Amino acid sequence: MRPVLALLMQAFLRLDAPLVVSPAVALEVFHNFTLLHDDVMDNSPVRRGKPSVYAKYGLTPAILSGDAMLILAYQMLTEDVSPEMLV
Repeated sequence: MRPVLALLMQAFLRLDAPLVVSPAVALEVFHNFTLLHDDVMDNSPVRRGKPSVYAKYGLTPAILSGDAMLILAYQMLTEDVSPEMLV
Protein backbone atom coordinates (compact mmCIF):
# COMPACT_ATOMS: atom_id res chain seq x y z
CA MET A 1 0.00 0.00 0.00
CA ARG A 2 2.77 2.46 0.87
CA PRO A 3 4.47 2.20 -2.55
CA VAL A 4 1.11 2.60 -4.28
CA LEU A 5 0.48 5.83 -2.36
CA ALA A 6 3.92 7.11 -3.35
CA LEU A 7 3.25 6.33 -7.01
CA LEU A 8 -0.18 7.96 -6.85
CA MET A 9 1.43 11.09 -5.44
CA GLN A 10 4.02 10.94 -8.21
CA ALA A 11 1.25 10.94 -10.80
CA PHE A 12 -0.72 13.65 -8.98
CA LEU A 13 2.32 15.94 -8.67
CA ARG A 14 3.52 15.05 -12.17
CA LEU A 15 6.96 14.03 -10.97
CA ASP A 16 9.28 11.88 -13.04
CA ALA A 17 8.61 8.23 -12.19
CA PRO A 18 12.31 7.35 -11.68
CA LEU A 19 12.42 9.89 -8.86
CA VAL A 20 9.72 8.02 -6.96
CA VAL A 21 10.03 4.31 -7.80
CA SER A 22 13.23 3.58 -5.90
CA PRO A 23 12.13 5.43 -2.73
CA ALA A 24 8.73 3.71 -2.93
CA VAL A 25 10.36 0.28 -3.06
CA ALA A 26 12.77 1.30 -0.29
CA LEU A 27 9.82 2.25 1.88
CA GLU A 28 8.28 -1.20 1.44
CA VAL A 29 11.59 -2.95 2.12
CA PHE A 30 12.00 -0.83 5.27
CA HIS A 31 8.49 -1.71 6.42
CA ASN A 32 9.17 -5.41 5.97
CA PHE A 33 12.40 -5.06 7.96
CA THR A 34 10.34 -3.68 10.85
CA LEU A 35 7.94 -6.62 10.59
CA LEU A 36 10.78 -9.15 10.79
CA HIS A 37 12.21 -7.51 13.89
CA ASP A 38 8.75 -7.08 15.39
CA ASP A 39 8.10 -10.80 15.07
CA VAL A 40 11.37 -11.51 16.89
CA MET A 41 10.56 -9.06 19.68
CA ASP A 42 7.02 -10.38 20.09
CA ASN A 43 7.96 -14.03 19.54
CA SER A 44 5.24 -14.12 16.87
CA PRO A 45 4.71 -17.50 15.23
CA VAL A 46 2.58 -16.16 12.36
CA ARG A 47 2.77 -13.21 9.96
CA ARG A 48 0.04 -12.65 7.36
CA GLY A 49 -1.41 -16.10 7.96
CA LYS A 50 1.87 -17.96 7.40
CA PRO A 51 4.74 -18.94 9.67
CA SER A 52 6.89 -15.92 10.45
CA VAL A 53 10.53 -15.91 9.37
CA TYR A 54 11.38 -16.11 13.07
CA ALA A 55 9.20 -19.19 13.60
CA LYS A 56 10.30 -20.92 10.40
CA TYR A 57 14.05 -20.21 10.38
CA GLY A 58 14.92 -19.07 13.90
CA LEU A 59 16.25 -16.03 15.69
CA THR A 60 19.53 -15.39 13.87
CA PRO A 61 18.20 -15.63 10.29
CA ALA A 62 15.24 -13.41 11.18
CA ILE A 63 17.43 -10.70 12.71
CA LEU A 64 20.07 -10.82 9.99
CA SER A 65 17.47 -10.82 7.22
CA GLY A 66 15.84 -7.78 8.78
CA ASP A 67 19.22 -6.07 9.12
CA ALA A 68 19.99 -6.78 5.45
CA MET A 69 16.63 -5.31 4.45
CA LEU A 70 17.37 -2.17 6.47
CA ILE A 71 20.73 -1.75 4.74
CA LEU A 72 19.13 -2.32 1.33
CA ALA A 73 16.43 0.26 2.04
CA TYR A 74 19.02 2.88 2.99
CA GLN A 75 21.11 2.04 -0.08
CA MET A 76 18.08 2.48 -2.31
CA LEU A 77 17.25 5.83 -0.69
CA THR A 78 20.77 7.17 -1.14
CA GLU A 79 21.60 5.96 -4.66
CA ASP A 80 21.83 8.72 -7.22
CA VAL A 81 21.60 11.35 -4.49
CA SER A 82 24.12 14.15 -4.19
CA PRO A 83 26.06 14.31 -0.90
CA GLU A 84 24.52 17.72 -0.18
CA MET A 85 21.06 16.15 -0.05
CA LEU A 86 22.17 13.62 2.56
CA VAL A 87 23.24 16.22 5.11
